[in-house]
Amino acid sequence: MKILGNILGFLLGLALMAVVGFYGYLTAKRFVALFARLDFTVALVTAIATVTVLLAAKAGKSIFAPTRPEPTSSSSVYGRR
Repeated sequence: MKILGNILGFLLGLALMAVVGFYGYLTAKRFVALFARLDFTVALVTAIATVTVLLAAKAGKSIFAPTRPEPTSSSSVYGRR
């Protein structure tokens, strides 16, 4: 029975990966169509902004969120002990 569950789990995972890949392809195709309609300069600036936002999202940081100062240890605040 465990083998059947493993096979079904594998097939479900494979189906989900196929769906994500298909919609990723459609999204990429749509972005290409969008950039093809734009003027070269506008498309270049838009592409740079898109890559910047995606890299910031991957890093987990927002360019709009305030940053918190790092906590300091007591030795750096009061000098050496």
